[in-house]
Order: sequence, then structure tokens, then C-alpha cells
Amino acid sequence: MFSFLGNKSGPSEVAKSVPRALLSSEAGHLLTEMDSYNPPILTTHRSRFSQPGDFVRYEVAGFPFFLCLDRQGVLNGFHNICRHGAFPVVTKSEGTASVLSCKYHGWSYGLSGKLAKAPCFETMPDFDKEGNSLFKIHVHVDSRGFVWVNLDAEDKPSVPWAQDFDGTDRQPRLDIFNMDDFKFDHAWDMKGDYNWKTLIDNYNECYYCSVVYPGIAVMTDLKIYNVEMYEVYCYKDATDEEFEDVDKFFKQVESEDKVLCNVVQKNLNSGMYITGDLYSFNEKGVLYFQQYLKKILIAYHEKEEREGVIRNGLDEEVNFCEGLSCGVDGKKIEW
Repeated sequence: MFSFLGNKSGPSEVAKSVPRALLSSEAGHLLTEMDSYNPPILTTHRSRFSQPGDFVRYEVAGFPFFLCLDRQGVLNGFHNICRHGAFPVVTKSEGTASVLSCKYHGWSYGLSGKLAKAPCFETMPDFDKEGNSLFKIHVHVDSRGFVWVNLDAEDKPSVPWAQDFDGTDRQPRLDIFNMDDFKFDHAWDMKGDYNWKTLIDNYNECYYCSVVYPGIAVMTDLKIYNVEMYEVYCYKDATDEEFEDVDKFFKQVESEDKVLCNVVQKNLNSGMYITGDLYSFNEKGVLYFQQYLKKILIAYHEKEEREGVIRNGLDEEVNFCEGLSCGVDGKKIEW
């Protein structure tokens, strides 16, 4: 990771981890979830969408959304919330649909997100059909075909894709890869009882590998390993046996990491652990991530302090109800 930042060796001094309240407290979790609303998020590859109506569902930091290819070949993103009763519009993890239909009250939408049908509302002359399209999210497809989303509600995201990632898809070292030679094989996920930042800490170092993964120690000299970022795809001509061997090994490692993260999170939640020393060579990936996390959270908090609570422009009674449940003394009077 540090080689991408122009520092291949990383810091040599002993460093401290960030206070673990950021990884366990409700306030720290809320701040990072709110901040996840702004930056671009890598989701998938354009090759997963081949015909109109192809869709894939996601959830990031509690925000459900889905991507869908329309009949003009445009890949759109929408919050997975029906505008009428908040029921999910898409209930399957992926598939193909000719129309986006809510299974609660029967509202349906075109593949571009516009409201197509609202049963019984056609008799109401003041019903605003155009104003009840699905809530869109920003979608960016880079030159390599990777799909990024931004959940910022503004017409133009406060953190545009180019601000953080401009040029990353045009690196000369990527020229040897023709993405048409790769195909989507499958999606695989795993649920764990830990904060996502605990997993990032685990993923960005191998200081623990010689203890937990003796198999890796046989293949790799862990005394000289370095932390780099890589992405893995299935080459179209790879045999099933070759792919399955790698896939099986990867899933085994991820399952073992889940156990580690689960028990670490329990101790973080206990409040006894505050901060610890980081081995700055083997754990420099952790150090970079935690410093970056601290930086963006401080910036977000300062913005809140400077601008105050951002009102959402909703009706007076809605803002009143939000005040009851989200104010300083909300726990005392929430409904």
C-alpha cells in the first residue's frame, strides 16, 4: 500500500492505534456510516450487466440500493425503497426484470426509475407522478469497466470520482489486462459480528499470519512480506479445477479471519482496550488506514460544527418527529 503513496518502506517508529471507540462506540460507528454517504464506492464490473433489466442489489452501511441496466444501455443506480410505502423494490440479490415492481402496494417503475403505475392514484388530479420516481444514486463506470457509486444526495456529489481516483484506471501497469478476457463467476459474502473497520485492520496486515495460518508460512517468507493492494478475477480460459482450488483457499482464509474479528470485536466492545502499539513495518497498512480514518472523521465533525445540523427540507411535522428521536434527549422521549 505504501508503495502507491511513494513510501515503500513505511515508518520505522512504534506507532499507536487509534482509540478503539471509533471501532466500537455508537457515535464512532454513526460518524463513519454518515461519512460513507459521500465518497465513491467500488461495487462491481460493467460486464455483469448484459441485457436490459439486469440488476444487482447491494447494502452499504445500512443503505440498500441496486444497480440496473435500462433499455438505452445506461447503468443506473437507485435506493432500494419504494416511494409509496418504503418497501424494497428489488427483493432478489440479482436477476433480470422487465419492470421494477413493488410487491407491497403494486407501484411499478421503469428501468430508468420513473414511476410507471400507482394503483388508484390515477383518479387523483393533484398526484405528482413525475415527482415520485425512485431516488437515484450517482454511478460512474471507469475506463476499465469498474462500477463506482456515490450515495451523496446532492445533484453533484461533494466528493466526485475524479477527486480521489482520477487516473487510477489508466495506469500503464494495467495495460496488459484486457477486461474482455475475464468473466464474472459468482458473488460470495459472509456475515460477521464485527464493525467493518475491525475487518479492514485485519485485512491490511499479516503480522498474525505465522500464528494463525501455518499453511501460508510454508509458502511465504513472512519476515520480508510487504502489504500491497491487488484485485482477483477469473481468466476466461482458466480451468474449473484451477479456479476452484484458489477459490476454496480464499474462502478458508476469510472464514478463519471471521473468527478472529468476531472475538476481537467482543473485547473492543467491553471498553477495557483503549489503544495499542503497532509494529510499523508489518502493520503499516493498518497504520495508514487508521490515520486516514481519523483524518476524515475529524474533517466531518468540524464540518458539522461549522455548518450545524443540515436540515432536509421536509415538512414541519417530519422534522419535529426527527427531533424527538434524534435530539440530545431523544432517548427520553422517542416514540
